[in-house]
Amino acid sequence: MVNRVIEIPCYSPSAPGASDAEVLARKLDRLWFQANPDRHHRIRRAIDGELPEATAADYVVIRQVRPGVRIRWAFLPDKPLPAGEAPEDVAEALFDTIVEDRARCELGRPLDLL
Repeated sequence: MVNRVIEIPCYSPSAPGASDAEVLARKLDRLWFQANPDRHHRIRRAIDGELPEATAADYVVIRQVRPGVRIRWAFLPDKPLPAGEAPEDVAEALFDTIVEDRARCELGRPLDLL
């Protein structure tokens, strides 16, 4: 079960106002996807300071649309996720679930995550 979802705005890491943590997170994601070219999704712990609303307990699920273009959602699960890298299918399913349920919520339907 997911307790909270936070949309992470899309912008260039070099944009004015980007924190050091935001720049670091984007750099680490870029390097990870470069090292894993067969992957399009990833789940990782949020980096302290990456997003004002996020805490150390939050995770980030990422979809790489194409090299250099990534969409991120921060979320707080009701319990810690297993250690290690989540398989592609798990990360993709979580990303899709968050997006679909956020869309339902925006349409006035109940939010039912995981």
